[in-house]
Amino acid sequence: MAGGKWLDFSGMKYTNLVGEFLGTWLFMLSIVATGNVLVIGATLTLVIWLLSKTSGGHVNPAVSFGFYMKGDLSATELLLYTLSQVLGATASIYTYSLLA
Repeated sequence: MAGGKWLDFSGMKYTNLVGEFLGTWLFMLSIVATGNVLVIGATLTLVIWLLSKTSGGHVNPAVSFGFYMKGDLSATELLLYTLSQVLGATASIYTYSLLA
């Protein structure tokens, strides 16, 4: 991207990134801690419902990439959303290892 548009942080809402981190953390924790499809589905539904107005409730880099391809996310937002989601998933595994 020419002109420095790749790392344009203007207008970026950091609540979106925190939401994606926490949403991914909760979703992944429900997967590794329970393995119960009903709990996992209910958790994903809850996370998407809670985050739909702020970040969109992507909770998955593939979903964020789809929104990028559609034009709803900039390249910078895609990078930051993906980073938040990966860190949230990593934190959930670490949390589970502390609980187990």
